[in-house]
Amino acid sequence: MSEEEPIQTFPVNEQIMQAIAAKLAGMSVANGYAHDYAGVNRPRRTGEQVVIRDKAMFLHLEDDSPTGQGECGNPPIIEMQLDVAVQVFLRHPERDERPMDQVFLQMKADVVKALLADVQLGGLARNAQLGPSTILASDGCESLVVLFGIIYAVAENDMYTPM
Repeated sequence: MSEEEPIQTFPVNEQIMQAIAAKLAGMSVANGYAHDYAGVNRPRRTGEQVVIRDKAMFLHLEDDSPTGQGECGNPPIIEMQLDVAVQVFLRHPERDERPMDQVFLQMKADVVKALLADVQLGGLARNAQLGPSTILASDGCESLVVLFGIIYAVAENDMYTPM
């Protein structure tokens, strides 16, 4: 007799991270985006070494903190802000005559389109807000980092159910 795998339940913040990863994974030229992307990665460890492919995306948790807002009730509702970074890598070939910033602007527009089309992420969040973005370069590979703030609410005694 085999043991059944336990059902995994995730807190709202992890459900949001999974929803964002699913939205990013659906980005392709066939779905109306400017580029095809090489998948979404969530690092398993801090400082993990990975092979960077052209147009690979990484989803990073930056912060998850109370906003200081909430609602009275029984139980009280806590409003939280989940800050996430979407990092898209680009290996811009010499033969490509387009300016690199043009490609990055298209990639940023793709990420924003994917994540802000439904700012409530299917009912998990109250709102999603675009934050700053930056371009990083190292080892012959550049990347675009786009920050988002996801506002969500949970009951003080239940981090598993969105409010």
